[in-house]
Amino acid sequence: MPRSLRHLRLYGVPVTDIALALLLVVASLGAILTGEVDEGSWWVTIPVALVGGAAVAVRTRWPLVAAVAVALAGLLQSLLGTGSPGTIMALVAILLVVYTAGAECEEGTASVALAAVLGSALLEEWLDGGSDYAFVTIELGGIWLLGRAVRSWRVRATYAEQHQRDLARLEVAAERTRIARDLHDVVAHSLSVIAVQADAAEAALDVDPSRVGQALRAIRGSARDALGDMRQMLYLLRV
Repeated sequence: MPRSLRHLRLYGVPVTDIALALLLVVASLGAILTGEVDEGSWWVTIPVALVGGAAVAVRTRWPLVAAVAVALAGLLQSLLGTGSPGTIMALVAILLVVYTAGAECEEGTASVALAAVLGSALLEEWLDGGSDYAFVTIELGGIWLLGRAVRSWRVRATYAEQHQRDLARLEVAAERTRIARDLHDVVAHSLSVIAVQADAAEAALDVDPSRVGQALRAIRGSARDALGDMRQMLYLLRV
C-alpha cells in the first residue's frame, strides 16, 4: 500500500480502513441477498453486516466501540435470526476488530474489548446449540494475543529508535563541548601571546624603539590566527 494512501484520512478515519470495510460489506450483502448464506430475515442480517463493516472502518480510531458494536450485533442476530453471523466476511470483521483492540489499546481497554467479543461469541454458540467453545476461545484469544505481541514489538521498536536519537544528541553535545573547550584554550593562548608581546613592546619603547614594530607585528599575527581559529570553531558549533 502506497504510503500516501496509508496516511489519508476521512473525518479522522483511515481511507484504507474505509475501503476494506466497504469491501467486506459488499461481500457480506452479496452472500446474504443471493441466498448463499441464510441467517434469518434481511431486516436483521443486513443491519448486522453494516454494523460489522462500520466497526472495521473505525476500529483503529475507536477500538473499544468497534468491539462492543460487533459483539452486540452478533448477539442480536443470534437472538432474532436463525444463527450467529456465519459468513467469512463477518468472521474477518470480528477478527480484525479483536486484533486491532489488542494492538492499539492499553491492556485494560484491550482486555475489556476481548471480553465483550468473546463473551458474545460464547453466548451465541450456546444459543445456537453449538459446542465449539474451546475453538472460539482459542481463535479470538489467539488473534488478540497476536495484536498484543505486535503492540509490544512496536513499543520496543519506538523505544530503540528514541534511544538512538538520544545517543546521537548526546554525541553532538559532547562534540560541541569539546569544540568549546578547544576554543577557550585557543583564545586563552592567543591572549597570553598578545599580552607578552604587548609587554615586550612597552619595554622596547624605553630601550630600543626600533623593536616595537616587531612586537606589534607579532601581536597582529596572534590576533589574526586567534580570529581565524574562532571563526572555524564557531562554524563547527553551528553545524
